[in-house]
Amino acid sequence: MANKEAGVTSSTNVGSLKRKFSNSEEECNNKREGEPSLSILNLDIPSISKDWDDQLLLNLHVEVVPGVFTPYVVFSSYPDFLENQKNKRSELIAMMNDALSERKILLDCYNHAMENIINLDYEHIDHVPVYRVKELYENTKTLNKLAWRDWKKQLTESDFKTIRGLKEKCRRLQQKVNDFLWQLLYIVDRRQLPEPEELSEGMFQELFMRFARIFELGLVGAPNVGCYTFKVNGKEISSVPDALVINPCKKNSLLAVVKVTKTYKKEIDLEAQKKMRKVIKVQNPTEHVDTNLKCQHIGDILSVLRCSLFGPTGMFGFVVQATEVTVVAFATDKNYIQYIKTGLFPEQDCATVKYSEKCNILSKKGRHKLVKTFLDMATLMKYM
Repeated sequence: MANKEAGVTSSTNVGSLKRKFSNSEEECNNKREGEPSLSILNLDIPSISKDWDDQLLLNLHVEVVPGVFTPYVVFSSYPDFLENQKNKRSELIAMMNDALSERKILLDCYNHAMENIINLDYEHIDHVPVYRVKELYENTKTLNKLAWRDWKKQLTESDFKTIRGLKEKCRRLQQKVNDFLWQLLYIVDRRQLPEPEELSEGMFQELFMRFARIFELGLVGAPNVGCYTFKVNGKEISSVPDALVINPCKKNSLLAVVKVTKTYKKEIDLEAQKKMRKVIKVQNPTEHVDTNLKCQHIGDILSVLRCSLFGPTGMFGFVVQATEVTVVAFATDKNYIQYIKTGLFPEQDCATVKYSEKCNILSKKGRHKLVKTFLDMATLMKYM
């Protein structure tokens, strides 16, 4: 009987019922008490999140915040994740503000490294010369006097305690930059052989992870990531995130979820153009993330949301399209996990997702835009 009734509702009456629910508070309350949300009624949701497409976003009551944001503006959403934890929110904001002066010198040092140590400025992996990466890789094996001169000067102009801490960071940073350049050298060398090899998503995943580790973010990537599950309207969904930003010392340990594809967005558009045989419109700057990737990434986030450092009300993410990085902030109502589990949604949107502009880690401009965000994310993890 239930299936029969559901079938009738999904055929001719959906439009009228949606209008009725949107116009009647009493009907909406009845919906909360026991009637499934119309947006996911009879919806065939793939049981594996990597098979999700963009049609699911509205059905899951997720609103994409319009606009083009810098990575740091997206990162600054973290107080929203703690809206229902006023004391913790105030304490965290105060600690982050207190550390501003301490991070200033470190920020300058990292910016110097992004421009002068990783001295690359390209837009596509195929444009990067092997010889140039090899030269930079060899230079970072030891503390090259010329390359690190400005950094050492900044250290000597600081007070003794800061010098001591930053000298150790300097040594660690040198090794992590060298690790990043090693992976980049491996990739460009594979690509520029007489018979170029196809690059895998795993190669770009490892490149991003090594870049993020420069800033002392802790990451674990597939295949060293387990399978997570959650329920949507009673149906179990499984997900294996590509990578996680994590602090294994804490019970609720996750700061961000990473989604990786080996293809640049422009290449995805060209492939779609080839298949559909029609002219692609000029890309809206807010739509630089592939639409299906958005939903698959949110599926990954939902699978681990219960493990968030902030509680189940927020999570950061990264969408990596080859070497282009987009920072993501996913904020929810405090009861959102229960809403998607039962399919009983309130009238208003109860989750929002915000995307930054894309930042290419092969370009100086792209790396600079990520420095402050990555450094402060590492600081935030320390305080959470």
